[in-house]
Amino acid sequence: AILGLVLLFPFDQAAQPLDPTGILFALGAGSCWALYIVAGQKPSGVSGNHTVCLGMFVGMLVLMPIALFAGMPAHVFEPSRLMYFVILAALASALPFTLEMIALRNLTALSFGTLMSLEPAVAALSGFVFLGETLLWTQWLALATIISASIGCTVMTQRRKY
Repeated sequence: AILGLVLLFPFDQAAQPLDPTGILFALGAGSCWALYIVAGQKPSGVSGNHTVCLGMFVGMLVLMPIALFAGMPAHVFEPSRLMYFVILAALASALPFTLEMIALRNLTALSFGTLMSLEPAVAALSGFVFLGETLLWTQWLALATIISASIGCTVMTQRRKY
């Protein structure tokens, strides 16, 4: 996985040093993602759909003051524009997270981990199809090594449990 990340890094295009704040945000996002996967597999008193709704609401409470403080224009709250935001929230967050919560409850960790390992390849394919982006051979190799490492970790973790 580290080899894949090194292959993805554009050393020749890095005119600026890495931003420590960005590094902290990336580590925080990775930590929250790991907690999300672990917590999603634990049975709780709150169903998956309610959990998604609660998570979206908490996210809105955290981000709305930042957006307003940063100067978000007031016209985004007009009813004609608000409809687009509701549709975007449903398609980009609520629906995918609801489906993931259902998958977390119904799939084994091996199956879920393997499917999640394919996300970088699906993202690259989506970028190619919808945005016309192309990847260098080193970037394809990087994706293959990251996916292989993720599948390998998932398989080895499952073998240790049995």
